[in-house]
Amino acid sequence: MWLKLENLQPSGSFKMRGMGLLCSRAKAAGKRRVVCPSGGNAGFATAFVARLLGMRAEIVVPSTTPENTRKRIAALGATVIVHGDVLGRSERTCAGTLGVR
Repeated sequence: MWLKLENLQPSGSFKMRGMGLLCSRAKAAGKRRVVCPSGGNAGFATAFVARLLGMRAEIVVPSTTPENTRKRIAALGATVIVHGDVLGRSERTCAGTLGVR
């Protein structure tokens, strides 16, 4: 039996693989900053990987994201921006940035 225990990832979810790939590609393309809209897990994964890669991370979360989640993301060195009351508004805030710079 093979168990794929994504819950043992630092972010506690499968988000680490996807965000890791995106951040790695951004770094390879010469980007220094990543911007990610998130309700929590993707933002944490992005902040974690960005720190490993020496990149700045800005995570845009809705006001419904629990304070302890925001603190966990910020503890990784990311800037946490609270915008809107639902994830869709946070996503629209990031839409113009194309996610990386």
